[in-house]
Amino acid sequence: MEQVIIRQQKLKKALCTLEKVLDRFESAIDFDEKEIYRDSTIKRFEYCYDLLWKCLKDTLEFEHGIMLNSPRSVFYETERLGFVTKAGLDRLLDMIDDRNLTSHTYNEKAAGEVFIAITGHYKLMQQLAKRISKEK
Repeated sequence: MEQVIIRQQKLKKALCTLEKVLDRFESAIDFDEKEIYRDSTIKRFEYCYDLLWKCLKDTLEFEHGIMLNSPRSVFYETERLGFVTKAGLDRLLDMIDDRNLTSHTYNEKAAGEVFIAITGHYKLMQQLAKRISKEK
């Protein structure tokens, strides 16, 4: 159980770093600076995503007795249990695609598209982080 709490704390801290870089991007004044913040946002999204699905996995296991091993199965179960709506599930599934896209190859166009999606992803990650920390 301690592992669950530690991972949740890491997720909260990671989401704070994502929020900071999103804020910095908004105040960036030139293209080079925006590009740096965009790339940093994408990297921070990657580790937030990884922590999120693992925290959800932990919650399903320790709070509901459900053992799953893939992000996709965890997200479907999360929706089934009412942690997210169907629209939330769709966004979680989009996160899988975005995470895979950013981690396997670098493509400028894809980076721009993923960056745009991250703001919505961030909001859902924040909501889920709050939800699972209240499960205790």
